[in-house]
Amino acid sequence: MAAVTQLTDVDVAIVGGGFSGIAVAGQLARLAPHLKVALFERRDAVGPGVAYSTPHSAHLTNSRAAKMSAFEDDPEHFVRWLAGRGAPDEFVPRRLYGEYLRSIAAALERAGFAAIRASVSAIEPATDGSFRVEADDGSAVRARAVVLATGNLESETAGIPPALLLHPRFIADPYRVRYEDLRGDVLIVGSGLSGLDAIVGLDAAGFTGTIHTLSRRGLFPLSDVKVPSFTGRVDVPAFNSALRTLRDVRRFVREGQAAGYDWRALVEALRREVPRLWAALDARERGRFVRHAQRYWSVHRHRAPDHVDALRKRLVDAGRLVVHRGRLLAVDREPGGITVRIGGRDGEASFTVAHAINAHGPTGDYRRTRDPLMRGLIAAGSIAPAPFALGLVESVPGLFLAGSAERWTDYETTGVPELRRKAAVLVERLVGYLGGSPPS
Repeated sequence: MAAVTQLTDVDVAIVGGGFSGIAVAGQLARLAPHLKVALFERRDAVGPGVAYSTPHSAHLTNSRAAKMSAFEDDPEHFVRWLAGRGAPDEFVPRRLYGEYLRSIAAALERAGFAAIRASVSAIEPATDGSFRVEADDGSAVRARAVVLATGNLESETAGIPPALLLHPRFIADPYRVRYEDLRGDVLIVGSGLSGLDAIVGLDAAGFTGTIHTLSRRGLFPLSDVKVPSFTGRVDVPAFNSALRTLRDVRRFVREGQAAGYDWRALVEALRREVPRLWAALDARERGRFVRHAQRYWSVHRHRAPDHVDALRKRLVDAGRLVVHRGRLLAVDREPGGITVRIGGRDGEASFTVAHAINAHGPTGDYRRTRDPLMRGLIAAGSIAPAPFALGLVESVPGLFLAGSAERWTDYETTGVPELRRKAAVLVERLVGYLGGSPPS
């Protein structure tokens, strides 16, 4: 790709080369090819990011291939790229999707584009409205606009006692572990998609011990099976009331099921309406939703491939997967293992495991992030943490958010269909902000 020395001055600097960064860069190349772009990515490979860099072939995408195009205006782009390596209705390996994103990054090579493999250390606004973007390798560009597409933060550790976090047999990342090396029983903290990925990884490696999972409610993502799409109108008015909105959502689902639709098709139709419904809620009502309904929406919205759900059920029936509802009360270090005491809806219990895996997923609370770039931007007032650990809020003209950091704005910012749609909207904002002309 083009060398950074050719792009001292650029129109747009994109910080982060995962899905959102690549989607924004790809849309800019399509809609505004005259703009000069520098994309910073601290990882060796541009494209996959953290989400699609798992080394485990058993880890699949969370959506079927037909929904995984990186481009809003070309929904069949990924299926064409697969060229028969996966059917439109299949969940493909995440590693394969990472290859797809790398291919898009490679296709961006052109005059006026540079991929800089370095970590951005500082973004400083200038008096003329531009930004100086500095990287830890000594490179720097002056950009008229900056897009923060840094992806998810580090794993959530709230509720995990320090004694467990510091234990040598605590595994902080379920995607950076050799499951075939694990022996004995295992505790997985978290029962969302990351928790299921840990279970899949263990099973694929031939794990024979007992798997314990611990989460507040013991809820897992529900199964995703192919069903006919909903073709009607989503009759859910937007109100500044989380309770009233949820009541209308339930009414819509009941009526849709009575008309013969599967609840999954109705949830998929609701996904497209979330930005409208979310925008009508003020901060107080958004907080009520997060506290009381977020987890229930999540297990219906972020579903698991049917065969993964079937695996979970088989392990439960065989007594090899034990689901605990509650929280960690105490952790004791034992010779060769970890003894944990838990408490919650099912009472208190103690058991010993050889390893513990954090599968909480990424935190959304930027107030607690260890990322020095984000901490510096927040301290300078360039961005602001959103309430309820729902990402960030844009604070300075010319500094734009992309990806999971936008959760406060639209709420749904984790699925590929939502992320690519937001990338297309962001590029329109960028072109409007820059006036559609290159720098002098």
